Amino acid sequence: MTAPQLPGFEDHTITGRHHPDTSRLAALDVLPRTGTQRRRVYDYILRSGGATDFEIQNGLGISGNTERPRRVELVDGGLVADYGRRRREAGRLAIIWTATR
Repeated sequence: MTAPQLPGFEDHTITGRHHPDTSRLAALDVLPRTGTQRRRVYDYILRSGGATDFEIQNGLGISGNTERPRRVELVDGGLVADYGRRRREAGRLAIIWTATR
């Protein structure tokens, strides 16, 4: 059975080419909805071309206790990833989170 083509999933960036249709449908469920904190974090990362947790928190005016769980949800959903880029913040290297699509 061929998996259905879902809008925005033609390039298979969130789910693999060989993942079943149920995986693709589940991926649609994690797409952030407008107006949510998760969407705000996703949009910030997308607009900035990549940002650290600290930059996201400062840019959106939210605490780390709000931002980090939302960013983790985005990572778990395959919408944001660590591609190995780092930036120094407060003397330490910080991950630059990047949108996958």
